[in-house]
Amino acid sequence: MAEGNSIINLGDWSKPVNTFIEKIANAVGILYEPKRIIKKAKAEALADEIKEINKLHLDDLKKRAIQRLLNEETLKQNNIENIIEKTIPLINDSSNAEILNDDWLSNFFDKSKLVSDSNMQILWSKILAGETNNPGSFSKFTLKIISELEEKDAKLFTLMGSSTFIIGNPTPVIFISEDENRMKYELNGISFEGLTHLETIGLIKFNSLSGFARLKLPKIFNVIYFNYPIKLEMQNETENRLNIGNILLTQAGKELINICGAIPNSELRQLALDKWKKEGIVIH
Repeated sequence: MAEGNSIINLGDWSKPVNTFIEKIANAVGILYEPKRIIKKAKAEALADEIKEINKLHLDDLKKRAIQRLLNEETLKQNNIENIIEKTIPLINDSSNAEILNDDWLSNFFDKSKLVSDSNMQILWSKILAGETNNPGSFSKFTLKIISELEEKDAKLFTLMGSSTFIIGNPTPVIFISEDENRMKYELNGISFEGLTHLETIGLIKFNSLSGFARLKLPKIFNVIYFNYPIKLEMQNETENRLNIGNILLTQAGKELINICGAIPNSELRQLALDKWKKEGIVIH
């Protein structure tokens, strides 16, 4: 892991953020300070370092190798600091960074240091902030999946996330196996191929035939669509079944669904409600 030589001005931040920065420094040896202070100084220092390398009595191949390693580590450090910078505003006043797991932090930075895309850095910053605010929110296995995720995969997962209802737990409700709905889902960026791909990379389970259902539900209960409560009235007094479509979130998918940036989509919401109405469920 690349290390910096920055002097951290802890007085600029709140106590939870100070603790967060100190925890990172102590756990994985990464020092950080605001880029507005050090950006120019770092550029000048790098130029001086390259000049010193050129003065060494080494052949050109070794000099180029050293310069390449220096440039690579500088890029990794820059990626790390970009993620930290994006994380700081997301840390809650009630967070307790002291209990962040050192192994988890080491694993996190080992994977995220290779991420240069700004949008993907935002996703990594949300993960780091989520783990800081509520340790245990994101597993190492989820970090592995995210480290192999391409931006197009993240966008596809976000599109799918716009179909998410809270039915006890976050539940994307997609009835894509029905011919009359398939085109409507595809117009909203959700296709058989896309869902199959999300299953392949470990974010969902996709059953294109029978689908999934919630069982043993009461006659009346609420589901929530992006903070909007919807009352469902079932046919029986007890032991009701609610079809919830063709996909389920994996554990990694559950951990990521709330930070994927999904926004409400009235057509996706209505597709779910219309399906439930056809099955005799009354929507209030």
